[in-house]
Amino acid sequence: MSRTAIYTAVFGLFVAVAACTSIKAADLGKPAAAPAAVAPEPVPDQWRSWYVEAGGVAQFMKGGDKNLAGLGGIGYTYHALGNPFVGGIFARYGFSAEGDSNSAVLTFDQPLTVAVRGGYLVLPSTLLYGLAGYSKSLNGQDFRGPIVGLGAEAPVLGSMRLAVEYSAQFDRDFKATSDVVHNIGVFARIPF
Repeated sequence: MSRTAIYTAVFGLFVAVAACTSIKAADLGKPAAAPAAVAPEPVPDQWRSWYVEAGGVAQFMKGGDKNLAGLGGIGYTYHALGNPFVGGIFARYGFSAEGDSNSAVLTFDQPLTVAVRGGYLVLPSTLLYGLAGYSKSLNGQDFRGPIVGLGAEAPVLGSMRLAVEYSAQFDRDFKATSDVVHNIGVFARIPF
């Protein structure tokens, strides 16, 4: 093979490589294609679920009587996405300690309470609510009547929510002058 043929072949190879490189170089000025959009996982609505609750209340009654009680219950909270209103129902029952400091006895003497809740989300994670329902003693005492109250609830640890609540249990005649029980309590609610 002659030198001219070798030079021609090398030059042709150089031109072919340069042509391929210039095609790729022309693509460098264009922006890269956007990666395919991945839809985020839907965020579960923390205000739409069944829950169990446990808490303690301080009770203040007519004549200066005071009591501490433990309450537990179950409830359901409903929230339609896109609006700030939340509603729900619950039932709770509990115990208190009776006696003096030497011989206090736990008794299941708290009335069974069934109520509805309605509230407003002042923040996506903070609910202010009111409640209304009915309480009735199950242990033979003749206490029964309406209950009304107010509360605030927010998540504290993962999905667990903490609520601070005030309620007033009236007698069956709904008279504020009768033996009204004022409850101030804290409840932990765990959705399931």
